[in-house]
Amino acid sequence: RRVLFRSDSLLQETRMVTGEIQAVVLAAGKGSRMLDVTGGGVKCLLPLGGFPLLYFPLKMLERSGFQNVLVTVPESVRSDVCKLVERLKLNLKVDVVGVPGHEEWGTIDTLRHVSDKLTGSDILLVSGDVVTNQHLRILTDLHRCKKSGLTLLLNKPAFDLKDSTVPGSKSNKYKKERDLIGLSGSHVCLLKAEADVEDEINIPARVLKQAQRFTVHTNLQDAHVYVISRWILNEVLADKSMTAVKGEMIGKLVAAQFKAVQTTKHEKMDTDALLHPSSGANGRRQFGCYAAVSDELTVRVNNIPSYWEATRLLNEGSIQAHSDLPNIHPQADVHQKSQMKDCRVGAGTVVCEKTSLTGVSLGSNCTVNEKVKLNNCIIMDNVRIASGVSIKDSIVCEGSRVEPGSDLSQCIVGKLYTVPENTTVANQILLDADRMMQV
Repeated sequence: RRVLFRSDSLLQETRMVTGEIQAVVLAAGKGSRMLDVTGGGVKCLLPLGGFPLLYFPLKMLERSGFQNVLVTVPESVRSDVCKLVERLKLNLKVDVVGVPGHEEWGTIDTLRHVSDKLTGSDILLVSGDVVTNQHLRILTDLHRCKKSGLTLLLNKPAFDLKDSTVPGSKSNKYKKERDLIGLSGSHVCLLKAEADVEDEINIPARVLKQAQRFTVHTNLQDAHVYVISRWILNEVLADKSMTAVKGEMIGKLVAAQFKAVQTTKHEKMDTDALLHPSSGANGRRQFGCYAAVSDELTVRVNNIPSYWEATRLLNEGSIQAHSDLPNIHPQADVHQKSQMKDCRVGAGTVVCEKTSLTGVSLGSNCTVNEKVKLNNCIIMDNVRIASGVSIKDSIVCEGSRVEPGSDLSQCIVGKLYTVPENTTVANQILLDADRMMQV
Protein backbone atom coordinates (compact mmCIF):
# COMPACT_ATOMS: atom_id res chain seq x y z
CA ARG A 1 0.00 0.00 0.00
CA ARG A 2 1.40 3.34 -1.04
CA VAL A 3 1.20 6.28 1.34
CA LEU A 4 2.12 9.77 0.19
CA PHE A 5 3.40 12.37 2.66
CA ARG A 6 3.66 16.09 2.18
CA SER A 7 7.31 17.15 2.23
CA ASP A 8 6.79 19.53 5.17
CA SER A 9 5.12 16.77 7.21
CA LEU A 10 8.01 14.41 6.41
CA LEU A 11 10.54 17.04 7.47
CA GLN A 12 8.66 17.58 10.73
CA GLU A 13 8.59 13.83 11.38
CA THR A 14 12.31 13.52 10.55
CA ARG A 15 13.14 16.27 13.01
CA MET A 16 10.96 14.62 15.63
CA VAL A 17 12.92 11.37 15.22
CA THR A 18 16.33 13.02 15.16
CA GLY A 19 15.37 15.19 18.12
CA GLU A 20 15.45 12.09 20.33
CA ILE A 21 19.01 11.33 19.19
CA GLN A 22 22.01 13.50 20.00
CA ALA A 23 24.58 13.76 17.21
CA VAL A 24 28.29 13.78 18.05
CA VAL A 25 31.00 14.17 15.40
CA LEU A 26 34.40 12.85 16.47
CA ALA A 27 36.94 14.88 14.47
CA ALA A 28 39.90 15.25 16.82
CA GLY A 29 42.05 12.66 15.03
CA LYS A 30 45.55 13.63 13.88
CA GLY A 31 45.51 11.69 10.62
CA SER A 32 48.59 9.66 11.48
CA ARG A 33 48.25 7.61 8.28
CA MET A 34 48.13 10.75 6.12
CA LEU A 35 51.19 12.68 7.28
CA ASP A 36 52.47 13.07 3.72
CA VAL A 37 49.49 15.32 2.94
CA THR A 38 48.65 16.81 6.35
CA GLY A 39 52.25 17.70 7.11
CA GLY A 40 51.56 17.21 10.81
CA GLY A 41 48.52 19.50 10.70
CA VAL A 42 44.96 18.49 11.57
CA LYS A 43 42.92 16.14 9.43
CA CYS A 44 39.46 17.67 9.92
CA LEU A 45 40.42 20.78 7.89
CA LEU A 46 42.08 18.86 5.05
CA PRO A 47 40.70 20.27 1.77
CA LEU A 48 38.44 17.90 -0.16
CA GLY A 49 36.68 19.04 -3.32
CA GLY A 50 36.98 22.66 -2.26
CA PHE A 51 35.61 22.05 1.25
CA PRO A 52 37.23 21.12 4.57
CA LEU A 53 36.82 17.42 5.31
CA LEU A 54 34.66 18.17 8.37
CA TYR A 55 32.05 19.78 6.11
CA PHE A 56 30.88 16.41 4.79
CA PRO A 57 29.72 14.70 8.02
CA LEU A 58 28.14 17.97 9.12
CA LYS A 59 26.27 18.29 5.83
CA MET A 60 25.10 14.68 6.12
CA LEU A 61 23.62 15.48 9.54
CA GLU A 62 21.96 18.64 8.28
CA ARG A 63 20.38 16.78 5.34
CA SER A 64 19.18 14.07 7.75
CA GLY A 65 17.22 16.59 9.82
CA PHE A 66 19.59 17.21 12.73
CA GLN A 67 19.70 20.77 14.02
CA ASN A 68 22.16 20.50 16.93
CA VAL A 69 25.54 18.82 16.72
CA LEU A 70 28.38 18.36 19.19
CA VAL A 71 31.78 18.34 17.46
CA THR A 72 35.15 17.45 18.96
CA VAL A 73 38.27 18.84 17.23
CA PRO A 74 41.89 19.51 18.18
CA GLU A 75 42.06 22.50 20.52
CA SER A 76 44.49 24.23 18.14
CA VAL A 77 41.79 24.68 15.46
CA ARG A 78 38.69 25.13 17.60
CA SER A 79 38.29 28.82 16.71
CA ASP A 80 38.73 28.05 12.99
CA VAL A 81 36.08 25.33 13.09
CA CYS A 82 33.65 27.64 14.89
CA LYS A 83 33.77 29.96 11.87
CA LEU A 84 33.12 27.17 9.38
CA VAL A 85 29.40 26.78 9.96
CA GLU A 86 28.61 30.36 8.95
CA ARG A 87 31.14 30.42 6.11
CA LEU A 88 29.82 27.17 4.64
CA LYS A 89 26.18 28.21 5.18
CA LEU A 90 25.25 25.16 7.23
CA ASN A 91 21.87 25.26 8.92
CA LEU A 92 23.18 23.75 12.14
CA LYS A 93 23.81 24.82 15.70
CA VAL A 94 27.26 23.41 16.39
CA ASP A 95 28.88 23.11 19.81
CA VAL A 96 32.61 22.81 19.13
CA VAL A 97 34.74 21.32 21.91
CA GLY A 98 38.53 21.35 21.74
CA VAL A 99 40.57 18.29 22.67
CA PRO A 100 44.04 18.92 24.17
CA GLY A 101 46.72 18.20 21.58
CA HIS A 102 49.24 16.91 24.09
CA GLU A 103 46.95 14.07 25.18
CA GLU A 104 47.15 10.70 23.41
CA TRP A 105 43.42 10.09 23.57
CA GLY A 106 41.31 7.51 21.81
CA THR A 107 37.74 8.20 20.71
CA ILE A 108 36.25 6.94 23.98
CA ASP A 109 38.65 9.14 25.94
CA THR A 110 37.31 12.06 23.89
CA LEU A 111 33.73 11.07 24.74
CA ARG A 112 34.63 11.06 28.43
CA HIS A 113 35.97 14.59 27.93
CA VAL A 114 32.51 15.75 26.74
CA SER A 115 30.42 13.38 28.88
CA ASP A 116 28.70 16.27 30.70
CA LYS A 117 27.33 17.40 27.32
CA LEU A 118 25.86 14.00 26.38
CA THR A 119 22.18 14.50 27.16
CA GLY A 120 20.33 12.45 24.52
CA SER A 121 18.52 9.19 25.25
CA ASP A 122 20.43 7.79 22.26
CA ILE A 123 23.75 9.03 20.92
CA LEU A 124 24.70 9.13 17.25
CA LEU A 125 28.46 8.82 16.87
CA VAL A 126 29.86 9.97 13.51
CA SER A 127 33.48 9.82 12.44
CA GLY A 128 34.74 13.20 11.25
CA ASP A 129 36.08 11.73 7.99
CA VAL A 130 32.87 10.24 6.53
CA VAL A 131 32.04 11.38 2.98
CA THR A 132 28.71 10.12 1.66
CA ASN A 133 25.32 10.90 0.12
CA GLN A 134 23.69 8.77 2.83
CA HIS A 135 20.54 9.96 4.59
CA LEU A 136 20.57 8.69 8.17
CA ARG A 137 16.87 7.86 8.33
CA ILE A 138 17.76 4.26 7.40
CA LEU A 139 19.86 4.06 10.57
CA THR A 140 17.62 5.89 13.04
CA ASP A 141 14.48 4.04 11.92
CA LEU A 142 16.12 0.65 12.39
CA HIS A 143 17.43 1.65 15.82
CA ARG A 144 13.97 2.64 17.00
CA CYS A 145 12.17 -0.26 15.32
CA LYS A 146 14.43 -2.89 16.90
CA LYS A 147 14.79 -1.02 20.20
CA SER A 148 18.44 -1.61 19.57
CA GLY A 149 21.31 -1.08 21.99
CA LEU A 150 23.75 -0.46 19.15
CA THR A 151 23.02 0.13 15.46
CA LEU A 152 25.73 0.33 12.82
CA LEU A 153 25.76 1.71 9.28
CA LEU A 154 27.34 -0.68 6.77
CA ASN A 155 27.98 -0.17 3.07
CA LYS A 156 29.87 -1.67 0.17
CA PRO A 157 33.34 -0.23 -0.52
CA ALA A 158 33.22 2.78 -2.85
CA PHE A 159 36.39 1.70 -4.67
CA ASP A 160 38.74 -1.24 -5.02
CA LEU A 161 42.23 -0.45 -3.76
CA LYS A 162 43.89 -2.75 -6.30
CA ASP A 163 42.32 -0.76 -9.16
CA SER A 164 43.19 2.64 -7.68
CA THR A 165 46.12 4.71 -8.99
CA VAL A 166 47.37 6.82 -6.10
CA PRO A 167 49.92 9.67 -6.33
CA GLY A 168 53.29 8.98 -4.76
CA SER A 169 55.82 6.19 -4.88
CA LYS A 170 54.74 2.91 -6.46
CA SER A 171 56.66 1.12 -3.73
CA ASN A 172 54.03 2.20 -1.20
CA LYS A 173 51.84 -0.83 -0.61
CA TYR A 174 48.59 0.32 0.97
CA LYS A 175 46.94 -2.49 2.85
CA LYS A 176 43.26 -3.18 2.32
CA GLU A 177 41.42 -3.15 5.63
CA ARG A 178 38.44 -5.44 5.93
CA ASP A 179 36.02 -6.53 8.62
CA LEU A 180 34.39 -9.93 8.95
CA ILE A 181 30.76 -9.10 9.63
CA GLY A 182 28.25 -11.81 10.53
CA LEU A 183 24.62 -10.90 9.85
CA SER A 184 21.37 -12.75 10.48
CA GLY A 185 19.00 -10.41 8.71
CA SER A 186 19.86 -7.06 10.30
CA HIS A 187 21.12 -8.66 13.53
CA VAL A 188 24.90 -8.34 13.95
CA CYS A 189 26.24 -11.65 15.26
CA LEU A 190 29.94 -11.20 14.58
CA LEU A 191 32.29 -8.30 13.91
CA LYS A 192 36.04 -8.82 13.75
CA ALA A 193 38.84 -7.03 11.95
CA GLU A 194 40.41 -9.37 9.40
CA ALA A 195 43.84 -8.37 10.72
CA ASP A 196 42.91 -9.84 14.13
CA VAL A 197 42.00 -13.23 12.67
CA GLU A 198 44.63 -15.90 12.00
CA ASP A 199 43.60 -19.23 10.46
CA GLU A 200 40.13 -19.67 11.89
CA ILE A 201 37.34 -17.98 13.84
CA ASN A 202 36.00 -19.56 16.98
CA ILE A 203 32.30 -18.90 17.41
CA PRO A 204 31.16 -19.25 21.07
CA ALA A 205 28.43 -21.83 21.65
CA ARG A 206 26.17 -19.18 23.20
CA VAL A 207 26.24 -17.25 19.90
CA LEU A 208 25.30 -20.31 17.84
CA LYS A 209 22.56 -21.15 20.32
CA GLN A 210 20.86 -17.78 19.87
CA ALA A 211 21.75 -17.19 16.20
CA GLN A 212 21.84 -20.63 14.65
CA ARG A 213 22.53 -19.38 11.15
CA PHE A 214 24.18 -16.20 9.94
CA THR A 215 26.25 -15.09 6.95
CA VAL A 216 29.77 -13.73 7.32
CA HIS A 217 30.39 -10.88 4.88
CA THR A 218 33.79 -9.66 3.72
CA ASN A 219 32.46 -7.15 1.17
CA LEU A 220 30.84 -4.79 3.66
CA GLN A 221 32.61 -1.96 5.43
CA ASP A 222 31.86 -0.24 8.69
CA ALA A 223 31.03 3.41 7.94
CA HIS A 224 31.93 4.40 11.53
CA VAL A 225 28.44 5.83 12.02
CA TYR A 226 26.68 4.34 15.06
CA VAL A 227 23.60 4.92 17.19
CA ILE A 228 24.11 3.70 20.76
CA SER A 229 21.70 3.72 23.69
CA ARG A 230 22.74 6.19 26.34
CA TRP A 231 22.74 3.66 29.22
CA ILE A 232 25.18 1.43 27.31
CA LEU A 233 27.46 4.34 26.50
CA ASN A 234 27.44 5.34 30.18
CA GLU A 235 28.71 1.88 31.12
CA VAL A 236 31.38 2.03 28.42
CA LEU A 237 32.61 5.41 29.64
CA ALA A 238 32.78 4.07 33.20
CA ASP A 239 35.18 1.33 32.09
CA LYS A 240 38.49 3.24 32.19
CA SER A 241 40.32 0.44 30.37
CA MET A 242 38.39 1.10 27.18
CA THR A 243 39.75 3.85 24.89
CA ALA A 244 38.55 3.29 21.30
CA VAL A 245 35.05 3.12 19.81
CA LYS A 246 35.85 0.89 16.82
CA GLY A 247 38.90 -0.94 18.10
CA GLU A 248 37.36 -1.98 21.41
CA MET A 249 33.77 -0.94 22.10
CA ILE A 250 31.98 -2.22 18.99
CA GLY A 251 33.42 -5.74 19.13
CA LYS A 252 32.81 -6.05 22.87
CA LEU A 253 29.19 -4.96 22.54
CA VAL A 254 28.53 -7.41 19.69
CA ALA A 255 29.94 -10.20 21.90
CA ALA A 256 28.22 -8.99 25.10
CA GLN A 257 24.70 -9.14 23.63
CA PHE A 258 24.92 -12.96 23.65
CA LYS A 259 25.98 -13.34 27.26
CA ALA A 260 23.71 -15.35 29.50
CA VAL A 261 21.21 -13.42 31.59
CA GLN A 262 22.54 -15.03 34.79
CA THR A 263 26.19 -15.76 35.48
CA THR A 264 28.09 -16.97 38.48
CA LYS A 265 30.80 -14.94 40.13
CA HIS A 266 33.50 -17.07 38.49
CA GLU A 267 31.99 -16.67 35.02
CA LYS A 268 32.10 -12.91 35.04
CA MET A 269 34.19 -11.25 32.35
CA ASP A 270 35.17 -7.70 31.57
CA THR A 271 32.09 -7.32 29.37
CA ASP A 272 29.74 -7.86 32.33
CA ALA A 273 29.52 -4.17 33.13
CA LEU A 274 28.18 -3.45 29.66
CA LEU A 275 25.02 -5.39 30.47
CA HIS A 276 24.15 -3.62 33.70
CA PRO A 277 21.89 -0.58 33.64
CA SER A 278 23.40 2.49 35.21
CA SER A 279 20.47 2.59 37.63
CA GLY A 280 22.03 -0.35 39.49
CA ALA A 281 19.00 -2.63 39.26
CA ASN A 282 19.43 -6.26 40.31
CA GLY A 283 18.35 -7.73 36.98
CA ARG A 284 20.61 -7.78 33.94
CA ARG A 285 19.60 -5.62 31.03
CA GLN A 286 19.52 -7.24 27.61
CA PHE A 287 20.19 -5.49 24.32
CA GLY A 288 20.78 -6.32 20.66
CA CYS A 289 23.14 -5.04 17.98
CA TYR A 290 21.79 -4.36 14.49
CA ALA A 291 23.09 -3.01 11.18
CA ALA A 292 21.55 -0.92 8.43
CA VAL A 293 23.11 -1.96 5.11
CA SER A 294 23.16 0.71 2.41
CA ASP A 295 24.15 0.85 -1.27
CA GLU A 296 25.06 4.54 -1.06
CA LEU A 297 28.66 5.35 -1.92
CA THR A 298 30.53 6.08 1.30
CA VAL A 299 34.23 6.78 1.84
CA ARG A 300 36.12 7.12 5.10
CA VAL A 301 39.02 9.45 4.38
CA ASN A 302 41.53 7.83 6.72
CA ASN A 303 44.49 7.30 4.36
CA ILE A 304 45.89 8.72 1.12
CA PRO A 305 44.13 6.26 -1.27
CA SER A 306 40.72 7.05 0.26
CA TYR A 307 41.51 10.80 0.12
CA TRP A 308 42.38 10.55 -3.56
CA GLU A 309 39.36 8.39 -4.42
CA ALA A 310 36.95 10.62 -2.47
CA THR A 311 38.22 13.55 -4.54
CA ARG A 312 37.60 11.58 -7.74
CA LEU A 313 34.06 10.63 -6.69
CA LEU A 314 33.26 14.26 -5.87
CA ASN A 315 34.72 15.48 -9.17
CA GLU A 316 32.70 13.02 -11.22
CA GLY A 317 29.53 13.73 -9.23
CA SER A 318 29.08 10.21 -7.79
CA ILE A 319 29.12 11.83 -4.34
CA GLN A 320 27.56 15.28 -4.03
CA ALA A 321 28.78 18.16 -1.89
CA HIS A 322 25.19 19.49 -1.68
CA SER A 323 26.38 23.08 -1.48
CA ASP A 324 25.04 26.26 -3.08
CA LEU A 325 28.42 27.97 -2.83
CA PRO A 326 29.94 28.96 -6.20
CA ASN A 327 32.80 26.89 -7.62
CA ILE A 328 34.83 30.05 -8.10
CA HIS A 329 35.00 32.11 -4.91
CA PRO A 330 33.89 35.73 -5.44
CA GLN A 331 37.20 36.89 -3.98
CA ALA A 332 39.28 34.83 -6.41
CA ASP A 333 40.96 36.56 -9.37
CA VAL A 334 40.67 34.31 -12.43
CA HIS A 335 41.87 35.82 -15.71
CA GLN A 336 39.27 35.77 -18.44
CA LYS A 337 41.73 34.17 -20.87
CA SER A 338 42.44 31.20 -18.61
CA GLN A 339 40.89 27.89 -19.61
CA MET A 340 39.14 26.13 -16.74
CA LYS A 341 36.90 23.05 -16.63
CA ASP A 342 35.41 21.33 -13.58
CA CYS A 343 37.48 23.32 -11.10
CA ARG A 344 36.99 24.87 -7.68
CA VAL A 345 38.93 27.98 -6.70
CA GLY A 346 39.28 29.37 -3.17
CA ALA A 347 39.27 32.94 -1.85
CA GLY A 348 42.28 35.12 -2.65
CA THR A 349 43.62 32.78 -5.33
CA VAL A 350 45.01 34.28 -8.55
CA VAL A 351 44.91 32.39 -11.86
CA CYS A 352 46.78 34.15 -14.66
CA GLU A 353 46.20 34.14 -18.42
CA LYS A 354 47.34 31.37 -20.78
CA THR A 355 46.66 28.73 -18.15
CA SER A 356 44.80 25.44 -18.59
CA LEU A 357 43.16 23.81 -15.56
CA THR A 358 40.98 20.67 -15.72
CA GLY A 359 39.52 18.85 -12.72
CA VAL A 360 41.52 20.92 -10.22
CA SER A 361 40.70 21.87 -6.65
CA LEU A 362 42.58 25.10 -5.85
CA GLY A 363 42.73 26.26 -2.25
CA SER A 364 42.81 29.80 -0.88
CA ASN A 365 45.53 32.39 -1.51
CA CYS A 366 47.26 30.44 -4.27
CA THR A 367 49.03 31.87 -7.32
CA VAL A 368 49.00 30.10 -10.68
CA ASN A 369 51.20 31.95 -13.15
CA GLU A 370 50.93 32.06 -16.94
CA LYS A 371 51.51 29.02 -19.19
CA VAL A 372 50.69 26.54 -16.43
CA LYS A 373 48.86 23.27 -17.12
CA LEU A 374 47.11 21.49 -14.24
CA ASN A 375 45.12 18.31 -14.76
CA ASN A 376 43.34 16.27 -12.06
CA CYS A 377 45.14 17.84 -9.10
CA ILE A 378 44.58 18.83 -5.50
CA ILE A 379 46.29 22.16 -4.80
CA MET A 380 46.06 23.19 -1.15
CA ASP A 381 46.20 26.69 0.39
CA ASN A 382 49.03 29.20 -0.13
CA VAL A 383 50.69 27.34 -3.02
CA ARG A 384 52.68 29.23 -5.67
CA ILE A 385 53.05 27.67 -9.11
CA ALA A 386 55.53 29.45 -11.38
CA SER A 387 55.35 29.91 -15.17
CA GLY A 388 55.69 27.00 -17.56
CA VAL A 389 54.81 24.32 -14.99
CA SER A 390 52.86 21.16 -15.84
CA ILE A 391 51.30 19.05 -13.05
CA LYS A 392 49.13 15.98 -13.58
CA ASP A 393 47.37 13.58 -11.17
CA SER A 394 49.14 15.05 -8.15
CA ILE A 395 48.66 16.54 -4.68
CA VAL A 396 50.49 19.78 -3.86
CA CYS A 397 50.29 20.50 -0.14
CA GLU A 398 49.94 23.73 1.80
CA GLY A 399 52.56 26.44 1.35
CA SER A 400 54.54 24.62 -1.34
CA ARG A 401 56.34 26.23 -4.30
CA VAL A 402 56.78 24.78 -7.78
CA GLU A 403 59.50 26.63 -9.67
CA PRO A 404 59.50 27.41 -13.45
CA GLY A 405 59.64 24.65 -16.02
CA SER A 406 58.84 21.76 -13.65
CA ASP A 407 56.86 18.75 -14.87
CA LEU A 408 55.22 16.57 -12.18
CA SER A 409 53.08 13.47 -12.69
CA GLN A 410 51.43 11.37 -9.97
CA CYS A 411 53.43 13.09 -7.24
CA ILE A 412 52.82 14.32 -3.71
CA VAL A 413 54.55 17.61 -2.92
CA GLY A 414 54.76 17.93 0.86
CA LYS A 415 53.90 20.89 3.03
CA LEU A 416 56.19 23.94 2.53
CA TYR A 417 58.34 22.05 0.02
CA THR A 418 59.97 23.90 -2.91
CA VAL A 419 60.27 21.98 -6.18
CA PRO A 420 63.44 23.21 -7.90
CA GLU A 421 63.38 24.77 -11.36
CA ASN A 422 63.03 22.42 -14.36
CA THR A 423 62.36 19.35 -12.18
CA THR A 424 60.83 16.43 -14.06
CA VAL A 425 59.60 13.58 -11.84
CA ALA A 426 56.83 10.97 -11.71
CA ASN A 427 55.49 8.79 -8.90
CA GLN A 428 57.47 10.55 -6.19
CA ILE A 429 56.78 11.93 -2.71
CA LEU A 430 58.71 15.19 -2.37
CA LEU A 431 59.24 16.09 1.27
CA ASP A 432 61.61 18.26 3.24
CA ALA A 433 63.74 15.84 5.30
CA ASP A 434 63.98 18.29 8.20
CA ARG A 435 60.23 18.70 8.31
CA MET A 436 59.74 14.94 8.24
CA MET A 437 61.87 14.65 11.38
CA GLN A 438 59.85 17.38 13.09
CA VAL A 439 56.57 15.64 12.25
